[in-house]
Amino acid sequence: MNITQITSITDKSHLKIMYNKVFNSNDPLSQIFSDEIPHRLLVCTIPSPYLDEELLRAVTCAARFVGDEYFYISEVEGRSIHTFFDENHWKLKIDVTYDEYSRTTPPILFENAIYSPNGSWGILVAHDDFAVIGGNEIFISTIKENYSKWKSGLDMFLKKWAFNVNHNIGNLCWLPTFLEHLKIHHHFK
Repeated sequence: MNITQITSITDKSHLKIMYNKVFNSNDPLSQIFSDEIPHRLLVCTIPSPYLDEELLRAVTCAARFVGDEYFYISEVEGRSIHTFFDENHWKLKIDVTYDEYSRTTPPILFENAIYSPNGSWGILVAHDDFAVIGGNEIFISTIKENYSKWKSGLDMFLKKWAFNVNHNIGNLCWLPTFLEHLKIHHHFK
C-alpha cells in the first residue's frame, strides 16, 4: 500500500517536529517557510487541493533525488497550528501513483502541506489554485527540470490576484512581503 493514514499521537508528534522544521505558518499568503528552507518556488495554477499529475511526478522525482523514500501530507487549512493533532495526515511512499494520491481516504479536502520526512523540503497547497514549494537548491532545481509549468507560475498568480482586486475580492497589501519571503523580485508597474 502506497498511502497510509496516520492516526497515532506518537506518529503525529514526529510529523509535527518535521512540519515545524519546514513551515512557520499554515497561511499560504504569509511568510510560511522557516529560515532552514533556503530556496522557494511559486506554482500556479494547480487543481487545489491537489497537485497536478506532472507536479506530483516532479515532487516524487526531487524527493527521490534527495534520498527520501516517502513523504507526508497534512491538512492545515484555517486551523491553528496548535490543532495539528486533530487534522488528517498521510504517509505516501515515493512511488505513489497520481490515481492513488488523488483518491486518499479520507479525501484531502483542505489546504495541505506536503513535506519531507527529515524536514528538508515542503509544499503548501493553497485553495486558491497555487502552491509554494521550498527546499534546498537540488530539490528546487529537480522540480524545475521536471515541471514545465513552473516558468509561468508568477505570471499566472499575479493575473489571478489582479482579477480578484479588480472585482473587489481582496487587496494586495500582503503581496510585497509574500514575494520577498519567496525570494521573488518583481517590479510592479
